[in-house]
Amino acid sequence: MTQTKTIDPVRWQDLPARVAILNSSGTPRVFYQVTVPLKISAMCEGRPVEEIPRILTILSPAHHLVSAKALDRLFDVTPPPLAINMREALLQTQFLTGHFKKLYFLLTAFENPFTDSASPRRGTSQYTFSHMAKDIMRHLALAQEAAIILGGRHEHPLTSLPGGVSGYLKNNSYERLEEIAGILVQFVANLADFFRKNFWTSPKALKDFSEISLKPMAGVSLDIRNSKNPQEDELVVTDSSGKESRRFPVEKALDNIDLAKESWSYLPFAFFRDKGWQGVQLGADSLFFTGPLARMNHKKAMDTEKAEEERCNMVESLGPFPHFSVWAAFWALIIETIQSAEKMTRLCVREKLTGPFTRQIPKNIGSEGFAALESPHGIIYHHYQVDSKGLVKNIRILDTSMQNNALRCLMAQKAYEVSMADKESWEKTKNRIEVSLLPF
Repeated sequence: MTQTKTIDPVRWQDLPARVAILNSSGTPRVFYQVTVPLKISAMCEGRPVEEIPRILTILSPAHHLVSAKALDRLFDVTPPPLAINMREALLQTQFLTGHFKKLYFLLTAFENPFTDSASPRRGTSQYTFSHMAKDIMRHLALAQEAAIILGGRHEHPLTSLPGGVSGYLKNNSYERLEEIAGILVQFVANLADFFRKNFWTSPKALKDFSEISLKPMAGVSLDIRNSKNPQEDELVVTDSSGKESRRFPVEKALDNIDLAKESWSYLPFAFFRDKGWQGVQLGADSLFFTGPLARMNHKKAMDTEKAEEERCNMVESLGPFPHFSVWAAFWALIIETIQSAEKMTRLCVREKLTGPFTRQIPKNIGSEGFAALESPHGIIYHHYQVDSKGLVKNIRILDTSMQNNALRCLMAQKAYEVSMADKESWEKTKNRIEVSLLPF
């Protein structure tokens, strides 16, 4: 007889999802299931292609930026430096807001943020997980304010257009952005120090996270070969041992990566086309993942000084890359928050965000446009085909939810097995599974 347990909904996921646990003859199988269909082609085909950057923010704010990059190629225009800097600064605010949310959810999974209304000074013994969680939310609000200044709205930005951005910033925005960047770069240093001293040394946290680690899996990340010419960008595959196994141009993404459907999931599973679909199973060499930890496993140094120092701290504590544990995945989030805050201090200055013009006006339209972007959750790839009037004939999207779908299934399976081995209650089991899925 088959017994079924469900976690519905799974907290903290971008798309509505549940975890179904089927126990037949004492052998549990765990399924991570996105519970809503998402027909992107139905939303986009037949529409003017210029509308796509605003439409696809329904997936995430980062889709606004990668869509604009794809339109730059479709219309064969190069944005001016001002527009490139504004887009990049907006992307860094998205990294900060996305990672802050996950770290907030992590802390609140261990301690209720509303148990103590007092606000002791940081660094004192009374400064707890809940107090840091409140600090994260305060600085999350600042990052969202910066996103509104740069993108018009923080969840559904609307400023990026083919060839650039829609306009200049207001005069008082430059000083405010610089002020926000300074506050954030100080906070993320304190955030990293707090996790290093309080969280990574917590016996409970260490026990929970050290037990949940997948078998090695390939990762895919984006290598920006020339920041002034996105056409030279390449996707890099890092194998399960941490060595670069191959790379291919962004335009060949869908020649190398395919999508498989399973009857029990609305969301397809990404896999390497040349390996063939082997199902969602541990050890399948056709599977891969993307995101912060995959970027770390590429073993490249971080782009900023303090972020690289924190990456070295991680290596000193956990050993050399690659890593595949929940512990390492959360640490990767902290490293990237430091890098994004440092990048904001470089970008959010008047001379970077001013210039003679904001946009190169397109004069011609091609038939095909594509682009890839490293979003907070991982690689996003857009590919458009249009007719002579600029109406979308075909659209193909490679989203992070598809690329990490198999990873989430395997991670949920591992977390459940660990919880059962420790004879945890159902409430603790649910919390363990949700926390294990959170950083991916």
